[in-house]
Amino acid sequence: PSLGPRDERGRYPCPAGCPRTFAHAPAAVQHGKSCAARSAPGFVRTADGRAAKIVEKLSAGRFLVDVFDEQGNFYERIKRKRSFFEPGQDHLLDLAPPRGAAAAAAPADGDDEAEDATPAEEAE
Repeated sequence: PSLGPRDERGRYPCPAGCPRTFAHAPAAVQHGKSCAARSAPGFVRTADGRAAKIVEKLSAGRFLVDVFDEQGNFYERIKRKRSFFEPGQDHLLDLAPPRGAAAAAAPADGDDEAEDATPAEEAE
């Protein structure tokens, strides 16, 4: 896997695609050999070097994505065109889950207890 371009701070991205960045290329290469993102489907790089997880494909060339910061923390969920992503990842973008997958996989937000209740709790 290629290290890709450095980010705006001059750091190297994880070659496996996770959100981590490294000051030294050898550290990035070493990390990439055992990085969990190697087997985590849906992670791609944005054109500016950040990690993003494809949540779903909205329409031709548009995607709902979760973007992460340099430390691997969730940053934002946004809708973006294919040009938002680093070139050479079309094969990964083509594997994006279809429209509607985000609603099925959305975590409970905790605001609505009835919505968050398990079937056993609802029976009580």
